[in-house]
Amino acid sequence: MRILRRALIVGTSAAMLAKLAGCASVEHEPLPITVEDTDSAPPPSTVDPTLDAGAEASFDAGPYVPPPPPVLQCSVSPCTASLSSGGGPVTCALLVDGRVQCWGSEESYIGWLGRGAPVRGAARPAPVVGLEHVTQLSVGAAGTSCARTKDGSIWCWGSNRNGELGLPTSVTSSPTPQKVPDLPPAEMVAVDLAGACAIVTEDGSVWCWGWDRYAVPPRAGKRPTRLEGARGRARSIGVRYGKDFSTAPDTSILVLLESGDVDSMGTLPGRASSYEESFLRPLEVTGVRSVDRLSYVTARDVYGWSTMNPVPTIIPGLDGRRVVAVRARATLVQGGQHLAQPAAALYDDGTLYLWGTNTGGQLGISQGKLYRSESAWPMTGLERPVISVAVTDNAFCASLDDGSVRCWGRNDHGQLGHGFVDFDEHASPELVQ
Repeated sequence: MRILRRALIVGTSAAMLAKLAGCASVEHEPLPITVEDTDSAPPPSTVDPTLDAGAEASFDAGPYVPPPPPVLQCSVSPCTASLSSGGGPVTCALLVDGRVQCWGSEESYIGWLGRGAPVRGAARPAPVVGLEHVTQLSVGAAGTSCARTKDGSIWCWGSNRNGELGLPTSVTSSPTPQKVPDLPPAEMVAVDLAGACAIVTEDGSVWCWGWDRYAVPPRAGKRPTRLEGARGRARSIGVRYGKDFSTAPDTSILVLLESGDVDSMGTLPGRASSYEESFLRPLEVTGVRSVDRLSYVTARDVYGWSTMNPVPTIIPGLDGRRVVAVRARATLVQGGQHLAQPAAALYDDGTLYLWGTNTGGQLGISQGKLYRSESAWPMTGLERPVISVAVTDNAFCASLDDGSVRCWGRNDHGQLGHGFVDFDEHASPELVQ
């Protein structure tokens, strides 16, 4: 049964994370994203730009006819194939040569930037050490990032407070990538607040690991455990895995099947919790083309939800037939307010649509002129088609077809990646250097 109610997706505004002190640049190798034009064609990439932070792949429902893949590719080489951020102060870029570079602030999450040693902040991109041949990337919301390499291995780095690295919690963190143990070769990974899930290549099953107080399934624990009850092979997963910032658990896992049906587990969206069950069960929606942590896309519409409004509702102003990716910042709880978190939808022609709160100019206009938008509207000022988009802490970043990456919004944690920190709003896109 499809939900046809048109309404505003609402959430709660996030408390601002601690301010990053100082404005000095850091000395690291810059991200090679600004390049000269070349007559040579870029090398073929094994990276799917739609498989990043929440990792959605686009597939139609039965009879199974997949929609056309994104037609936009980089016009130069080297190039940033995809961006990922879970809504926190760290963003990572996956280059077409399989390397990963990150920037932002680790805050109290030691090792989140993957520099090989703890760093408080790094407002300019630098490589994740010891990581290569990456084909897909996922950055969580609170301290952990994971990557899939071409041999199907999953590597994670950063916080292991809740077992997000697949390791015993006696290992509190790692500033270098660690291979997730006891996990068969996988085709994608998605990480969020306090855990992660992956799709196993051999049979399309979903395996998860991480926080086990309200674990999914309840007996999963820290090591990867297969979710039971799926009705078919998984094509994509959307993971909201962990705790909200009040008192209730808010883990949800969406599993998009090849048929376009969705299996789910956890609190959201729009039904009672299944924490006491150790298996997936059907969600009453069909014809889904893609899923993310807080959204899914059908042939006509984009649906979104939040912790405070768990019923999926249609986002006004979007055409689901043209959407190839949706990114939304994970919802936090503050003061009982119900505000839409910033989110973005990428169209097949490279147009970017934004909606939600505008506390840092992240909707492309000053907060003084617009505090929030209930409907999606096109972002202007990028000048080139967008290949990939990431939602960071009160900012957006987009990779363009000319090889560049541009960010806008808040920069109090170095989110804009141009080498310094400030506390101004930046409503116009600025070049990551």
